[in-house]
Amino acid sequence: MTDNDLRRHLADVEAQLRTLRGESEGLTEQVGGQEDGPQDPEDTAAALTNAEENGALIDLLEQRRESLLRQLDQDG
Repeated sequence: MTDNDLRRHLADVEAQLRTLRGESEGLTEQVGGQEDGPQDPEDTAAALTNAEENGALIDLLEQRRESLLRQLDQDG
């Protein structure tokens, strides 16, 4: 894989991280910031599950980003 390929993959991973972090922020606010009273327990559970899944994906993408950065550093 060329340096350009690695940089392209790195850019994709970073874009995915930004998207997932934004979604996770929204989910956390959705669960924690209910100004209009209690939320339906099923909706709360679904939001928490989505936030946990996003967190796991973020962890995997961060590992992938670190791997790509190491590869670029070794090649550079």
